[in-house]
Amino acid sequence: MDTITPTGNATINGVFGAGTNSTFTPLDSIHATGTNNTLNISDTAGGTAFPSGTSVSGVQTVNYVSSGGTATADFSGYTGLTALNVTESGGAAGITAAGTTAVTLSDSAAAAAT
Repeated sequence: MDTITPTGNATINGVFGAGTNSTFTPLDSIHATGTNNTLNISDTAGGTAFPSGTSVSGVQTVNYVSSGGTATADFSGYTGLTALNVTESGGAAGITAAGTTAVTLSDSAAAAAT
């Protein structure tokens, strides 16, 4: 469990997945201040269960990248989130965001099938 409190124009990187030294783990707390804060989350195994109990506020953009399909992930409690960009291959299991968050989904497997 980590607590991170960056200020404006910050980029926070988190990794999780089987066989990795995870830096984005259950109960992590990220409370940023200022604007233009970005959280990059990478699931290196693809389809790994999203860390539960994370608390995020003050981050305006989340980039969630999965090497395979994404597991169910709920970003609706991420206070201040305005943009969620999901990049994956193999199908999104269930991405949830608040109605005030613009969501972009890029699935390379779907693109290859067309």
